[in-house]
Amino acid sequence: MPADKLSQYATDYQCNYIILDKEAEVIGDLTDYGMEYVTSTENYDVYSNSKMPVIYKNSLNNNAEENEE
Repeated sequence: MPADKLSQYATDYQCNYIILDKEAEVIGDLTDYGMEYVTSTENYDVYSNSKMPVIYKNSLNNNAEENEE
């Protein structure tokens, strides 16, 4: 799959991470399309989608408390 399409799909479907099997054939470099390399395991490469907003647990709790008022 082309890296640009994979990146676009991840954003369209609001995916924060892409976890790829190391055997997967990706044409191009995901980092050229807004993905940030995070880490690798024996079988997988992990990328973070920099286009997605970061939501922290504390901000979720604050929003829940605000909604209760």
